Amino acid sequence: MLEIIFIIAGIAVLCYTMILKGNAWQSFVDSHKKEKSDNEKKR
Repeated sequence: MLEIIFIIAGIAVLCYTMILKGNAWQSFVDSHKKEKSDNEKKR
């Protein structure tokens, strides 16, 4: 019974970190794109 709880907890933590990393990656890409467009405007 304990093994099942550990497996579910592991999957939950994995999904949680994946979502966090996905959001962090998305915001990083967005800020990077914004920088690029700003540089294009300066030229």
